[in-house]
Amino acid sequence: MSRFYDAMVRKQQAEAEQGGAQTTASRNTARVSILPIPEPTSAPQEVSHDEQATPAAEGRGNAPRIEKIEDGTDGLEERPRDTDRAAPHVGRSDIHPAYERIIQRLLAHRRAKRENVYLVVSAVAGEGASTVARNLASAIGDEQSERVVLVDANLRTPSQHDAFDLPREEGLVDVLSGAISLTDGISTVQTTGLAVLTSGTPSDSPPHLLSQSVFHSVVAALQAEFDWVILDGPPVTSYPDAASLANAAGGAVLVLQAERTRWEVADEAKRVLENSGTDILGAVLNRRKYHIPHFVY
Repeated sequence: MSRFYDAMVRKQQAEAEQGGAQTTASRNTARVSILPIPEPTSAPQEVSHDEQATPAAEGRGNAPRIEKIEDGTDGLEERPRDTDRAAPHVGRSDIHPAYERIIQRLLAHRRAKRENVYLVVSAVAGEGASTVARNLASAIGDEQSERVVLVDANLRTPSQHDAFDLPREEGLVDVLSGAISLTDGISTVQTTGLAVLTSGTPSDSPPHLLSQSVFHSVVAALQAEFDWVILDGPPVTSYPDAASLANAAGGAVLVLQAERTRWEVADEAKRVLENSGTDILGAVLNRRKYHIPHFVY
């Protein structure tokens, strides 16, 4: 009995030692070495915005081919409506880089075509064209130190008089109707020196007013008086007024809202502007959201 008991004890000890060896081997096999992460040998390379897919072009074989002036213009329009007041005047060093790129495009076109009248419009309402127009006009005055006039030709839903705290009456409509002279219709923003021609008295027939020869005469007079004439127009696909404005302008900038404007709508706006005979200088992709942190770019 004692020999049997001793044999059982030795057998259990042997099995325990064998099991411990297997456990140790298993642990050694499962061990993972954690290596130190090497320091980067160079700074991260900046990714061009032009390489980023945009909602209007991503996966669309027949999307409109509109050259982008600026993609990812956060800071151009931070408010949800065009009727918001303009930001306080800033010096040249504070001009947003996006506006500097737009200005360079306009300068190149002006040198090549000897034009100084430019239209800023959106495809549909609420995309921020009025804000881009007034900020662009202010930025040109800052950077180029030239005479700039901003014309609120969006007679449907004007906003520039609110943005600059100016009276709406005695503006473009009143000049076209002969009620006042062009000189009397132009106001000067005291803080910036920017000249502004507000929309004027509300009208029931904007297309008729903007298609008359007198409107082209007013634009010609502004061309002679100012170095730059920036027209803020209505949505291209919503009203026929935009085509009349485009016909009087040397070039147009189309404002599109990221993740909202469908490529079919952008294509229609592009077609309308092209048929009017104006040069489309490019598109501004407004209110872009950075789903990847901005510092990655």
